[in-house]
Amino acid sequence: ELARAIEPYQRPGDMARICRPLDWFGLNHYSPTFVRADPTNALGVWFGAAPAELPRTGIGWPIDPDAFRATLLHLHNRYRLPIYVQENGLGDYDKLDAQGAVVDQARIDYLAAYTGKMREAIQQGADVRGYFVWSLLDNFEWASGYGQRFGMVYVDYETQRRIPKASARWYADLIEATRR
Repeated sequence: ELARAIEPYQRPGDMARICRPLDWFGLNHYSPTFVRADPTNALGVWFGAAPAELPRTGIGWPIDPDAFRATLLHLHNRYRLPIYVQENGLGDYDKLDAQGAVVDQARIDYLAAYTGKMREAIQQGADVRGYFVWSLLDNFEWASGYGQRFGMVYVDYETQRRIPKASARWYADLIEATRR
């Protein structure tokens, strides 16, 4: 159904141009998406809410590190390509505390859980070659502007001052520990 819907936008030679072998698989993963079959929808699926028992990020996205592990293993088993996690992280509404710091424990807990499940996937055979947190700096998010913050470095948008959050130190320590 979806293939037919995009046919009017294809040009001669498009499929030959994009039909090339891939060297690796790039994955952006923040949380799972819950779907079920729905023949009344043009795409044939219904996108639903996550189970109520799943914890949520500060911006309301479900937290499910087991889904991340399962996704990595599924991609490995299906495509047999090296995997690079290009984006993974937690969105929140971070604020400076009275001492001028951001102690973003929820982000640390999220990253610890997700990188732990990635490690399990690797131990189970997934060929994960790179992992990148989204994002180093707080930035403009297309869907929400400057309100939501994903960075490990707090950006004061008025002054452009950068303040490493607690998660930046935690992540630096994780990287250092994996180098040993």
